[in-house]
Amino acid sequence: MIKRWFRISQPLPYGIPLGIQYWSRRTVLLGLTVIIGFMLLIPGITSGQAGGKDQVKLANGEIKSGNITKEDFKGITIASGGSVQEMSWDQVVETEIRYGTPPSQWNAAYVNEKGEKYKEAAEIFSQMAIDMEKEPTKYRDIFKQHVLYGAAYNLQRSAQYEKAISAYDNLLTKIKDTKYVRQSLLNKIKCLLILNKQKEALTAADDAKVHISQIKMEGDLGYYVDLTKAQINESIDVKSAKTLYSQVKMQAASKYPAISDIASIGLGRVFVREKQYDEAEKVFSEITLKPGNNVTALAGAYLGLGDVCFQKAEASGSVNDYHEAVINYLKTNVLYSPGQTGGMDDDLKNMYYAEATLKAGRSFAKMLKFIDEKKRQEYMSFAHILYLDVMRNFPGTGWAKQAEEEDKKLGS
Repeated sequence: MIKRWFRISQPLPYGIPLGIQYWSRRTVLLGLTVIIGFMLLIPGITSGQAGGKDQVKLANGEIKSGNITKEDFKGITIASGGSVQEMSWDQVVETEIRYGTPPSQWNAAYVNEKGEKYKEAAEIFSQMAIDMEKEPTKYRDIFKQHVLYGAAYNLQRSAQYEKAISAYDNLLTKIKDTKYVRQSLLNKIKCLLILNKQKEALTAADDAKVHISQIKMEGDLGYYVDLTKAQINESIDVKSAKTLYSQVKMQAASKYPAISDIASIGLGRVFVREKQYDEAEKVFSEITLKPGNNVTALAGAYLGLGDVCFQKAEASGSVNDYHEAVINYLKTNVLYSPGQTGGMDDDLKNMYYAEATLKAGRSFAKMLKFIDEKKRQEYMSFAHILYLDVMRNFPGTGWAKQAEEEDKKLGS
């Protein structure tokens, strides 16, 4: 359960028109994306804008030039010609922010990061952070939070989780209202979960809620923290998980219906743990029948229905129930593919895809002892393909480890 929240919530969006995600397949398309990204990146970073001015592209297509004086979780401020303009992030194209005079190390760090050399990128950003401590005026103030977040992010991506946690704390302490407050709070929790420090992760979640309150940050982040906390509790305190999911489901319903649906799915999972299969099936079915529901909610609901069928099959030995489990798991599988991005729901999408694919393979494997030899070979092949899919798309994770172990046992 804890391994579910492995994936890093967001890439490093420093105004670069490129975002290579953790789960991206190494395809020719990705290679082309990297090349094109560098073509766009390097001129804007290395040579700077005309006259050393910063540039911000607005959502309406307008370009603002001047001096970026502030970036926080609310938006960006740019000064130009004696006037100062504050803009919220929904008014700005974040990938089209250009800094006129970036430090030389800045570009080197990006090149390493985009080349997936996260350890090297972390070293550069960390050294820049040390330089800022020794000589506060070495870099423009506007770069400081980017440097601190860059260090934390790349430490995490290079599996230096303890150091990443300290780096996130450093950023959140020094710049409480950083534009990266969302990513930093959630990523710190995920680092702790990867280290299997569940109690510390729960404490970090509580601390995150306090931090959000202190900076008066409105929006959905608090709900996501609660969902994370509830998911941790699924494996250690089911009663607390159930209470949290119920609270989020009700409180988020009017303003954030998608989050309310995610809480409903969590509640359904708790019902499955408690073997209240009828209650679980009711929750999941309601979501699948809800008009206009988003992909994340549907994928989670079908995964839940698959779990209900699988547990029934485990109790009855019914091949039909295993078949129904496979059908629901594969509905989740086809709704989402690894590597897709677009927001905070990416963690859940990857979790749903990985679990559904793994469990579909497991269901085929379970049916081997109930079917004839001809079908056995066919079902073994299906299970093998599904296990390979998990291992290929989620290397190094708990899901991949389980898939590898179960794949080795096929036919034994």
